[in-house]
Order: sequence, then structure tokens, then C-alpha cells
Amino acid sequence: MSAFSIGLSGLTASQLLIELTGQNIANAGTPGYHRQIADLRSQAYGQLVGAGVQVLGVRRFTSSPLDSAVMQNNVDLQNVTTQLGSMQQLQSYLASGDGSVDQLLTQFFNQLGQLGSKPDDSAQRQVVMNSAAGLTNGINGLSGNITQVQQGIDAQLQQIVGQINSLTPQIADLNSQIQRASSQGLTVNDLLDERDQLVTQLSNFVDVRTINQDQGQETVLAGGVPLVIGNQSTALQFAVNANNQAVLSTAGAAQHPLQITGGQVAGFLNVRNSIIPDYQNRLNTLTQQLITGLDGVHATGIPLSGPFSQLNGQRAVSSVNAPLANAQLAFPPKAGTLTVSITDQATGQRTTHQITIDPSTESLQSLAAAFSSIPHLQGVVNTQTNTLSLLAQPGYGFDFAGRLSTQPDTSSLTGTATPQISGTYTGTANDNYTFTVVGTGTVGVSPNLSLQVKNSSGNVLGTYNIGDGYSPGSSLPGLNGVVVQMGAGTVNDGDQFGVQATAQPDTAGVLTALGINTLFVGDQASNVGVRPDLLTSPQQFAGSRSGDAGDATNIQNMVKLQDTPLLGNGTQTFLQYYSRLVGDAGTTTQQLGQDQTAKEVMNQQLTAQQQSVEGVDVNEEMVRLSQYQQSFQATSKYINVVNQMLTDLVSIIPYQ
Repeated sequence: MSAFSIGLSGLTASQLLIELTGQNIANAGTPGYHRQIADLRSQAYGQLVGAGVQVLGVRRFTSSPLDSAVMQNNVDLQNVTTQLGSMQQLQSYLASGDGSVDQLLTQFFNQLGQLGSKPDDSAQRQVVMNSAAGLTNGINGLSGNITQVQQGIDAQLQQIVGQINSLTPQIADLNSQIQRASSQGLTVNDLLDERDQLVTQLSNFVDVRTINQDQGQETVLAGGVPLVIGNQSTALQFAVNANNQAVLSTAGAAQHPLQITGGQVAGFLNVRNSIIPDYQNRLNTLTQQLITGLDGVHATGIPLSGPFSQLNGQRAVSSVNAPLANAQLAFPPKAGTLTVSITDQATGQRTTHQITIDPSTESLQSLAAAFSSIPHLQGVVNTQTNTLSLLAQPGYGFDFAGRLSTQPDTSSLTGTATPQISGTYTGTANDNYTFTVVGTGTVGVSPNLSLQVKNSSGNVLGTYNIGDGYSPGSSLPGLNGVVVQMGAGTVNDGDQFGVQATAQPDTAGVLTALGINTLFVGDQASNVGVRPDLLTSPQQFAGSRSGDAGDATNIQNMVKLQDTPLLGNGTQTFLQYYSRLVGDAGTTTQQLGQDQTAKEVMNQQLTAQQQSVEGVDVNEEMVRLSQYQQSFQATSKYINVVNQMLTDLVSIIPYQ
């Protein structure tokens, strides 16, 4: 009966091959489906003739090198695509155009320049204040948009973690099903396809690596950590740490973040933790330089109303008793001096005083005491807000413009003549001028009577006749804008008086640090704003350095900042710095776009190669179907022949 067994085995094999071909054709468009084929071998246990065909099993067509290459390329593609999408969003916020920071900067300085030609124009002052407010609002908005991108990424990462935690238990469950089915000798190809699909989905998110184990199980790793081992899976969690860095870790192990290098998670983490903070920091750098530059000039100016009767600091210290260097100020002061002028409003007489600032020892309380040591001025610390306020005695005003004392210290003069000081110092460095009387006699009368002037370095700047030929009370030639007048009376040889000549009244930067008479409040891009009282009372804008009507010196000093390279280690102006920031975002976006295109092309090529090996070609399957049909028909014919042969054989054997 072996002939029948041979035919039956052929029919069984042909039927299976036809069914597999139908399965392949039916799943030609099914994602992740691998073409299947039966492995056959001849049964040969007879001495002369074999025993037919044996079906050893059904296997999938796979290529491990191609599968690995496709998965790795997908991991890289998802990484780049994710970064590109975030960078395109960021670039759209940074780009130049209506309402952009560079446009608002230009508008502000243009309006400031126009005010310089008519500094007393109240309407133009309001325009300048509104323009300044528009600039700070634009900076606030850009900072907020950048933060919004970051927060959006946090939400997406949280969502991705949920998807990962949904996928890994499914993979673990399939591992378990595959193990059970394999141990029972069942075909698990469809389960393997399903698991491969889940692993592919996982590779969209993280840098997946798989390790094959016994009985068809697969260990899945990401970021160097096993997410699936056998039928067990590990859940992930998302968090933002104390350094504002987003991290993924296994549940309960936030202190050990995963080092994920691919997939959407890697792309999001790179943008969120590195790129966005870099651009936010650069925007803060621009903002803080804008604040320190303009505040430093404005603080040493005088408004239309003249010297101040009261000023309140806008920037707080962390502790009123801590040294200023340790008081967590956004703009820490440095060692230097602060020049304070006190004006008697009744007489117009002015005295100049200097406070030495040492941030390593000076606290807000001790600084307030130093202000209070100046006649007619009081420094008050508000312990509720940790800020400093300055109050002038009624009838007096104060400013930080570094104006010359109208009456120098004459305590060392032994004669009756009194000097008067006027003018505006035009030098570029702080200095002290010492005036020494040469000769003894009567001003404007005695011969060979002069006044010698030396600077703080001891260099003689000039010698001026105050004797015969000099008219008492007339101005001596200016010394960098300093004008001296000697009144009538006597002088004695060696008598001296001094004049403090101030170019930079606040070399310590303490006014900006504490927000005293500044243009801005706040200390970074997210909170910078124009001082509220300047918006409501633009006449308080400190555009003058002399206090004289029509003086626009301080305004002009502010305008000069537009073209001063204060950023990029002294190589870039505000606009150049911002243009570089925008340009860098564009370059990064362009590079990512090119990388994405290259990886998409590679993905198409690798996927095509993978499909050629593992996928279903319907035309080929139709050819095979025809072959298997012919085989089935031939085997059926064979069985009929054997049956006829046996019938004939039986008929010719005589009946016993």
C-alpha cells in the first residue's frame, strides 16, 4: 500500500502549499507580514522506492541584517524628523518680520533717536516709552513661545511613555504565547509577525535592540535597559529633574535616567534639554545686555523734573544682611564707586559725594547706611521686599549724573577769595583735579599770581593767571568742560582746592543691580518690562546728564548702544547678535531637513530590499499556485493510476 501512501503524502503537501500561497496572497498588503513557505523533504525508508514527501514545517522568509538595518534607519529617521518638527516651530517664532524682536529693537532705537532731537517733547517721550514697552512685550512673548515649545515636548514625551508602557506588556505576552505554542510544536509565524510589528512600533520611540532567546522568545532593550525579558516587561516614567532636564527612567528609578540615543524620544530630549535651553539662554543674554546697557545709562540721568526727592529700588536681594556678591542679584555689582550729587533746591548749590562699593563686604543694610551718611540723604531698606529706597531731605534733591560740585571744599584755603565751579565734565575717565595757588596776593591785582591744575596722576594740565589782568569771577579756560571762576579776595601760596570730575558715576553698577532709577524692571527675557511709572509719567525718563533744558546727552548715550558691540565677546551689536541667533536656527533646521531627506531615501531603499526578500510578490505567488495546482492534479492522476493498476491486478489473480 506504499504507493497509496506516496500519493497521499503528495496530495497533503500540495494542499498545504496551495493554502500557504493563498495565505501569502491574502496578506500581500498586510504590514509586517512575512512570506511563508513549507519546508519539504523526501521520505526514503523503502529499499527501492521512497515513501513520498514529508512536510517538515512552515517558516517565514527573514533577513536579520536587513531587518536590523531597516530598524536602525527608522530609529535615526524618527530622531531627525522629531527634531526637525520642533526646530521648524522654534524657527517660526524667531524669524524676522512684523513684531519680531529685531524689528522692535530697531523701532525703539529709531524712536529714541528722534527724541534726542527734541528731548523735552512730551508726546515723543510717550512714543519712546510705548516703543520700549512693545520691545519688552515682544521679548516676553518670544521667551514664552520658546517655553511653550518646551512644555509641548514634555506633554508629548509623557504621551510617548504611555505608548511605550502599552507596547512592552504586549510584546511580553506574545513572548509567552510563542513559547507555549513552540513547546507544543505549533507554527508561530503569525505571532512572530505580530511581535515584530510591535517592536517596529517601539523603534519609532526609542533605540530598540533585540536579542533572540530560547523557544522563540525575544529580549528587547532600549537605552541600555531591558524593557522586555521573557514574559516580563519594565514600565518607564517621565520626569523633569531639579536642573529642568527631562528624563526617562524605569519606574521608581528617576535618579538613573536612560541614555536614549534614537527614536522620537531622543529627538525630543535633544531639543528640549539642549537646543531650547541654548536659545532661551541666548535670548536671556541679549535681554540682560540690553537691560544692563540701557539701565546703566538711564540710572545716571536726570528727568525733566530735575533731581529726585525719592527713588525706590526695583530689584531685590535675597538677604539684606548678606554681602551683595552673595545676594543672588541678577546683575551683581563689582568693586567700584558711586557718585551722588546733592542739590539745594533753594540756592541751586550742588555738592558731590562718592561711595566706595565692595560687593564682597557691602550688604544692602550697610549700603543704606553709606547713603545715609551723605548730608540731606537717607537710605532705607524695606525688609518686606528686600529693596532699597532713597529719600532726600525736604528742600534737597539727589541724582547720579556725576555733575560737578558748584562749590568745592574750601576748608584748606587761607585767603578770602572763593572759587566757583561750573560746566559739564567731558572727559572719558573719572578724575580728580587739584588746583594749587602759586604766589600770594589779591586776585586780579597782584602780579605773578596763578592757579596750577594737576590731575589725579600728578600731571600738570595747565597754569592760569588769576593775578594782574584777570577779572575776578570770570571763567578760566575749560579743562575737559570744567570751568573755574575765582572770586575777588586774597589767596596764599600753596592753598589748594579740588574738583571731582566724573565720567562714569556708577563704576560698580550698583544702581542697575538694585534697580534704582532704571529704565527696566525684571532681569531676564521672561519678565523684563518698562518701569511702570515711566509709562504713566514719561517726563520721568532720564534723558539729561546736566539737568539743563534741551540737554539730550543721556538719550544720545543710549542711542549709541545700538551700534556698540556689547555681545559676542565685544564683536556683535544687539541686532547682529539676534541675527546670528535666527541664522543659527535656520542653519540647524536646514541641516535637519537634509538629514531627514537622506534618511527617507535610505529607508525607501532598505525597505524595498527587505520586501524583495521577506515580502509577497503576487505574480510570483500566482506562478507557484499554478505549479502546486499541477502537482496536486498530477498526484491525483497518480493515485487513480495506482488504483486502476491494483484493480487490474486483483482481476487477473485466480480466485482460490
